[in-house]
Amino acid sequence: ISDTISVQNDIIDGAFENSPEQGLMIYPNPATSFVVIGFSHNRECTVRLFDVAGKLVYKNERFNNKIRIESLNSGMYFYEVKDNKNESYSGKLLIAK
Repeated sequence: ISDTISVQNDIIDGAFENSPEQGLMIYPNPATSFVVIGFSHNRECTVRLFDVAGKLVYKNERFNNKIRIESLNSGMYFYEVKDNKNESYSGKLLIAK
C-alpha cells in the first residue's frame, strides 16, 4: 500500500463520494476540530487522509470512528476508507477553521 495518491484536477483517481447505500457516514463536512467516519453496520475499517498534493497526513488501521483534526491546516483533503470486506470508499473533506 502506497502512502501517496495521484491527484488530477482536484479529484482522486477512481474516487466516488460518500455511499449512503453502503452505510458510509462522514460528518461534519466541512469540519473544524473532528470528523466522524463510520458504517451503519459497525464495520472495522482503515482510514487515510491525504492533502491536495497527495501526501498522506493521517492513517489509522483500527479506526474507532472519530478523527481529531486540530493539527491539520484548513483546506481540502481527500479521504480513503477501506472496510474489512476490502471495499474502498473515497471523497473530499473540507477542513475550515
